[in-house]
Amino acid sequence: MAYQIFSFLLDVVAGLLGGACLLRLYMQYQRVPFGNPIGRFVFALTDWLVLPLRRVLPAYRRWDTASLVASYLIELAQFALLWALIGREGFEGVFLLALFGLVRLVISSVTALVIVAVPAGQSPAQRQTASIPLAGMGGFGDAATPSRAMRIQRDVVEPTGRAPATARVLVVGDSVAWTLLPGFSGWNRSHPDQQLAVDAFTQMGCPLLGGPEPVEIGGEVNVVWPGCRRLVEAVARAVHATDYDAVLVVIGLADLGNRRFDDRWLHLGQAAYDRRLRTRMDDLAHVLRHERAFWATYPRVRVPEIPGRTGPGPFDENDPDRLRALNRMIGSIGSRHAQVTVLDLDGWCEALPKGCLDPALRPDGVHFSWPGSRDADAWLVPRILAGAATRRHAS
Repeated sequence: MAYQIFSFLLDVVAGLLGGACLLRLYMQYQRVPFGNPIGRFVFALTDWLVLPLRRVLPAYRRWDTASLVASYLIELAQFALLWALIGREGFEGVFLLALFGLVRLVISSVTALVIVAVPAGQSPAQRQTASIPLAGMGGFGDAATPSRAMRIQRDVVEPTGRAPATARVLVVGDSVAWTLLPGFSGWNRSHPDQQLAVDAFTQMGCPLLGGPEPVEIGGEVNVVWPGCRRLVEAVARAVHATDYDAVLVVIGLADLGNRRFDDRWLHLGQAAYDRRLRTRMDDLAHVLRHERAFWATYPRVRVPEIPGRTGPGPFDENDPDRLRALNRMIGSIGSRHAQVTVLDLDGWCEALPKGCLDPALRPDGVHFSWPGSRDADAWLVPRILAGAATRRHAS
């Protein structure tokens, strides 16, 4: 009787833990978001075993081998305990039993996949582009995050005191662009004779490529914010309504991820994707043809794995080959559009002693900290002001 009770309890525990590991494997393969309650529950049950295994078992393409091996090890531990409890000698048969137990788990887990495939109470169309938490940026302005409505934010940075603005600048981009804004405020405080008035047109997780197609970033599949789907058209309206001395473009994180076009997942470095992105870059540059435009290369990123906020890593957007492809495309804009000056922001931060991934510069491996923003803008602003002065003299 005691054996039967123990065997039953052990089967329940092993089934729960092993099944959670298999769900984790399936969710990563199918790119099912982990931000829903079931995904967070799977993380809580399996991190203790999967994460150590992942240090020695790299993923194979989209297959998380650590989750599969973790499920097998749980079955192995279950049958080893039962084998020892009944006093059998030798453990050769345990490995085969554990394999059959894993197959049983795979079959029984199929019923749970329908629940995971559509997060509880949330359709895929309701799920918007995710963002990595903004580290070290609390307290800037009146907003805790960049605009989600993709609308112009006037006078995000204003001249200090009664000093007139030397230049009015429009910043266009994603959440990385947004984290540069505090540095403009710092510039104004330390340069009373070179004041900036800054408007912002930023949205977190915004791909320049636009469109409604799903984007995978941080290991999760999301749809693009509605306002971001027509970014180029929105910028055209903004520059038509206001005479800017300079426009700064900093965008690219979501474009480093994967996009699904016509039931195919594409990414930077593939000809079909590159053609679409290059055309979109040319469209934005054309909109800025009457402006003094600056386009920054995108700094190297290391999107972190955050339980409950991202899917399981490693993440494709951290691939240095994709970043190089993106920055080569950005670098070529200036040769096709004379009014665009490319600013090598990536080259600037890589030349620093600890590079672009210095925790003091970008604590989460993506966004600039307040001091990091100040340092980046100390390099950016003189170049922007010089370009703005050239435009005023020309006009």
